[in-house]
Amino acid sequence: ELSEFYYRQILIEDKLSDAIRNKEMYLYYQPQVDVERNKIIGLESLLRWNNRELGNVSPGEFIPIAEQKGYIIEIGNWVLEESLKTFNSWQQKGFDLETISINISSIELSRKNFRDNLVNLCKKYNVPHSKVKLEITERTLMINSEDNKKKIDGLIIDGFKIALDDFGTGYSNLKTMIDFFVHTLKIDKSLIDKIESKSSQVVIKAIIALSNYFDSEIIAEGVETKEQLDILIKLGCKRIQGYYFSKPLPEQEVE
Repeated sequence: ELSEFYYRQILIEDKLSDAIRNKEMYLYYQPQVDVERNKIIGLESLLRWNNRELGNVSPGEFIPIAEQKGYIIEIGNWVLEESLKTFNSWQQKGFDLETISINISSIELSRKNFRDNLVNLCKKYNVPHSKVKLEITERTLMINSEDNKKKIDGLIIDGFKIALDDFGTGYSNLKTMIDFFVHTLKIDKSLIDKIESKSSQVVIKAIIALSNYFDSEIIAEGVETKEQLDILIKLGCKRIQGYYFSKPLPEQEVE
């Protein structure tokens, strides 16, 4: 079993180096729905990889290897450009969307030219900064936090929006809310899965109250059932992302 595990790791590492060049990577988009208006208000772009030898490889498996081996910079640049190019196409077609959400790793954020590259891509594809939401985890903020704070503050001044992903997991820290202006808190699926329990409801209600105090919006991730949706609405969460409304879809199916 160990041998198979390490062999697969080596194989993923080997195939990743040519994945973009071989056009094996593609993006799916998952709608974010405002349930009060019954309207899709944004989409999160999600990276997918299909290799001839490996088949479909989950991001949870290949992203850590890409970060460890340095491929994440090229992959991250490709995701940014593809996301903004697609969003530009949707703007031209008249789709009324508030934001496109793009996941950013700590390694990407630490690059000196990350901001300049993002600004240039927005200019290239005529996407207003206010339409771009960068999704980061608290773990990313904790790494070299002073330096990251300056970079994130700079991005916010430029008009970009920041979403804190996986909020409510073991890394959640109230200090983050004080140190960083976060436009969106994304309640993690692990809390939604247990939403029928009173303790989970108390935590979610507290997160919503916290977001109201800091003037941040809330999106609940991983909502799969009508029961989960009803409880979230009752607790005051009006923005939903998950299989209840839609799984991640290719560009044409989103349209």
